[in-house]
Amino acid sequence: MTDTADYKIEEIFEPENMRVYFAVYSLGANPYLVPRQFDTLEEAKNCVRMCRKYKNRVFHYVED
Repeated sequence: MTDTADYKIEEIFEPENMRVYFAVYSLGANPYLVPRQFDTLEEAKNCVRMCRKYKNRVFHYVED
């Protein structure tokens, strides 16, 4: 992980249910926890990719 990391993924073991899940955290100016748990590391990584892609609003213009 570099000093410029903008997200981190935490692997969490829940002993009550014998379950492992992944949580995604934003490390930007306003840190937050993405309000969803992921069953696999790949799903969590995909979430980070999508968060990066849509960090800025995306507009599509339609010409008639």
